[in-house]
Amino acid sequence: MLPAALLPLRLLNHGLLVPAAPSPAALLGHLGPVQAQDYAHCLWAVGVRLPGSSAAAVEQAVAERRLVRTWLLRGTLHLAAADDVRWLLALVGPRLIRAGAAVYRQRELDAATLGRALAVLERLLAGQPPQPRRRLAEALQQAGIRTDEQRLYSLLHRAVLEGVICPAGRQGAEPTFALLDDWLPPAPVLAPSEAVAELARRYFRSHGPATLADFAGWAGLPLGLAQQGLEAAQPGLVAATSGGHTYWLPPPPAAVPEPPLGLLLPGFDEYLLAYKDRSPVLDPAFTRQVLTINGIFRPIIVVKGRVVGTWQRGLGKTAGVALRPFGELPPAAAEPLAAAQAAVERFWDTAGEA
Repeated sequence: MLPAALLPLRLLNHGLLVPAAPSPAALLGHLGPVQAQDYAHCLWAVGVRLPGSSAAAVEQAVAERRLVRTWLLRGTLHLAAADDVRWLLALVGPRLIRAGAAVYRQRELDAATLGRALAVLERLLAGQPPQPRRRLAEALQQAGIRTDEQRLYSLLHRAVLEGVICPAGRQGAEPTFALLDDWLPPAPVLAPSEAVAELARRYFRSHGPATLADFAGWAGLPLGLAQQGLEAAQPGLVAATSGGHTYWLPPPPAAVPEPPLGLLLPGFDEYLLAYKDRSPVLDPAFTRQVLTINGIFRPIIVVKGRVVGTWQRGLGKTAGVALRPFGELPPAAAEPLAAAQAAVERFWDTAGEA
């Protein structure tokens, strides 16, 4: 298990003690892609690490094509720096396509159908501004390609992994898409060995102390390939060994700030999600209060690096941030948590509700 003495370093590298970057795009360049299954909470994942920022500012970074919310690691939605999208897709896309073969068969999406669908989407989006998802569905239906059940999701997911289309922000609550080559500028192509090495550097720099198994699970890569990435990244890392496990991290500073007495982190936050062993920060007895049986990570209350409860932000008559601690909170955490609640509200004050 990760020694408690190393938790402040993990908080520091996550940008949760002091800001790790000055802007949303720079922050995502530091962290690498962050889980973005829940739209509102992926914005707060940036906001909590950039004190004084707003949801509107993060959304503006998406509108300005500096951030992209798209399918990347493990085939799930992530928020990433736009400069990283192409090389990440080149690394994980082919592997995810092969892994999805059984799902394509189940949904009657053979190679011919998939090829036709990609051609339809290319014709629809060529030279056009981003189009809402419903317009893409209509074009596919008009071409005789069914979009019922989960087929539309699979078709759009495949087109993203192939590098044909790219999510391009939202119109209201509806996602829009553009051609990747229209939405993002050209970028250098990394060889697979360079890409996995760069991904490992990003992960251990921002998530360390962490193990090889943590990195492999986070990246969705086989252990052998993850090992190659770690070996390439090791010159910039140091190791700490405990309980038979080796943890890798960037060289620590001479002085590390004390862990904060109160943090409100979003659902699916990297601080909890990005590790195979979550017991150093979450007592396994409370796992089901945070991670639901259907895979939802609830937003969490963190005191001195440990998860001590969940929270929820209400709307309308239930507006406000409600705390749901697992037990009695330390009295010293009351003021920091009140400040954290106020920070959540300020973050959303200048943006529409998600």
